[in-house]
Amino acid sequence: MKADHTARPTTRPPRRPTARGRVSRALVLTSATNMASREGLENVTIGRLATDVGMSKSGLVTLFGDKIDLQLAVIAHGRQVFIDAITERLDRQPSELPQTWRFVTAWMSYEHDGVFPGGCLLTALSAEYAGRTGGPVRDTVERMGREWLAALADAARTDQAAGHLPPTVDPDQIAFSLRAVFLVTNWHWKLFGDPESFERGRALAATILGQPPQPPPERGPR
Repeated sequence: MKADHTARPTTRPPRRPTARGRVSRALVLTSATNMASREGLENVTIGRLATDVGMSKSGLVTLFGDKIDLQLAVIAHGRQVFIDAITERLDRQPSELPQTWRFVTAWMSYEHDGVFPGGCLLTALSAEYAGRTGGPVRDTVERMGREWLAALADAARTDQAAGHLPPTVDPDQIAFSLRAVFLVTNWHWKLFGDPESFERGRALAATILGQPPQPPPERGPR
């Protein structure tokens, strides 16, 4: 997944925030993204954030614009946090392991470590917006989901070329199946608090990939 800073069209002139403004924006986005993971993006509003972070509504409007702009900024911030967390965990693993298995281990570690307090943000956003039609927020969530599926499918193609997966398997089906594992692992962990959720998820992923589960890597600093 590559960083994408595309924003929706706007008629407002671009803002040039001061260093203090950039710090404030980052702090607010962290609070807003954590809130979205716990309670849903629709509950992230200018008024709610103003109360939570101790800023005025007008100050937040200056930083973000309207509610849609704020929600898009939250998704962009959460997306980058997700990319950084997965990338760091991929880099922690031996490069000779199958790429698909490295993604499984990276995602399990990201979820277990509580990078987002409410669980995987992409999973939360996908559930919240799956039944909606159109609009810049829903479209951005869909694009983020497709990007993650594409990354998993590319990993499957790499493994096919390396002989880790049979040439007859469909990389898109592998991506679909692994995404399903991540969804059910997130659900089982957040709903039941069952510490075996991750081992069950890893076992299911190993079955899908036709290989024995690899041991998790040493945990680095969070």
